[in-house]
Amino acid sequence: MKATGLVLDVASQRGGAEPGTVTLLDASPKRNHGAMTDVTWAQLPNGLRVMNFAVADNRVAVPYDLSITNFFAGITIEAWLATTQATGWLVSKGTSPYDYELFINNGRIRFNVNNGGMNIYPATPTGLNDGRYHYFVGTYDYSNGYAYVDGVEAGTAAYAVALATSATGLYLGNRSNLTVDYVGTLGLVRISNFSLTPAQVRSRFAATRSLFGV
Repeated sequence: MKATGLVLDVASQRGGAEPGTVTLLDASPKRNHGAMTDVTWAQLPNGLRVMNFAVADNRVAVPYDLSITNFFAGITIEAWLATTQATGWLVSKGTSPYDYELFINNGRIRFNVNNGGMNIYPATPTGLNDGRYHYFVGTYDYSNGYAYVDGVEAGTAAYAVALATSATGLYLGNRSNLTVDYVGTLGLVRISNFSLTPAQVRSRFAATRSLFGV
């Protein structure tokens, strides 16, 4: 996949020594490394290592940077996850207002920008907290927002407002006010400063699904 436009790229590791549990390394050109708190690594049968969030208040804190704040051409958040938790935050930036968030809510995907000014919470699919791996994508092109699950569009909303630009960092595995943590595994987390087309989402799903046994 092309790295151009990536502002956060947590490339789950396959093979080699287990990554550390102090600093989460960002493989994007922006090097937005994060501080890990009570986050470990789980290894899948094929050798792929993914982040394991297993205790209350676990999180990765990525410090404020303009690259994760100013999105002029759109934004895309994508992640692979497996959980049995009904509600938990995967990615969150900003606190009242929240700039952007991707999370699982009552077993469904949810994608918000601007404190819920755009709120995509599709009725289906449900039961995504089934303990199996699913690919979540939230993407916004300054005209419309879209949520995808496993390469298929799940919901959309018309919206044409610039993203909030609060001078805050972002969190993985917890809401940025540290009130709703996530329990489960998380891999291949990417944030880009552009939107994805449906064909691009399908392509990314197809390119990575075998890593997660899907």
